[in-house]
Amino acid sequence: MNDDMGRVCIACRSVFPSYIIVYDGNKGDSFRFCSEDMSALIFILEGSTGLSPSCEETGQQFGKYMFFLLPMGKENTVTVTSDSTRLLLYKFNPDALYCIRHFLNGLDGSGESPESNAEGHSFLRMSDKLYRQLALLPELIGSRKYCSHYYDLKVEEMFIYLNEYYSKNVLSSFFRPLLGGDFEFKSFVFANYRKTDKVSELAEKKGMTTVTFNRHFLRTFGVSASTWLKERRKDLILRDIKLTEMSFTELAFKYGFSSSAYFTTFCKKNWHKTPSELRMEH
Repeated sequence: MNDDMGRVCIACRSVFPSYIIVYDGNKGDSFRFCSEDMSALIFILEGSTGLSPSCEETGQQFGKYMFFLLPMGKENTVTVTSDSTRLLLYKFNPDALYCIRHFLNGLDGSGESPESNAEGHSFLRMSDKLYRQLALLPELIGSRKYCSHYYDLKVEEMFIYLNEYYSKNVLSSFFRPLLGGDFEFKSFVFANYRKTDKVSELAEKKGMTTVTFNRHFLRTFGVSASTWLKERRKDLILRDIKLTEMSFTELAFKYGFSSSAYFTTFCKKNWHKTPSELRMEH
């Protein structure tokens, strides 16, 4: 792997379909997971954790070799319950990568998992082969930030491992929260909204009429598609101002502003600050 992999990839500046995080913690540490546009697989390589839908309760306990699924749009608190705990977080959008969507489309959600959880969390035990594969990864990525395409490949590789080491029956139960029409529609929207701010283009890509798409969108998200897209566009603009090194002229062109002056006016109207002030603040 050459040094260029550690630099920011121009093609990845604002599109991150997936990423992987190594988390090392001690007893009492906790983090809150709530992501609208990504689901997560969390693998316990060392130690143990508790998982609950709120900060007040310890919830279900998971030990070494266990892994569980946190679907997008649901808030959970992961609490470390032993010292020297190491977690591996795979975050992904099920609709962003074809291999994952193909994998999930092959499951029907009717299987019964060998273990169940009253709170509805999906969890399994790592096979020895899977554990050996994952135990090597923290050393590789722990001190580097690779191009996001690399993380996409590693996440796709993870689903190849799961398909190889577990039966379809077990996987159907494990991934049941990611199956079904509403979730598929939601993951489709999150995978594609960065590419256009036009409802008609999203509807066409989904193979729906604009009227049908809008009706489905309102039922799934609780707001109109046009309102939702405008808010997400603002989020993306703010994110790119703060987290990339793109010039403001580049950002104005990227988001369809006719000039840098109009881009500045947009920022003042929405955040009461210029792009420069927003970037310096971050």
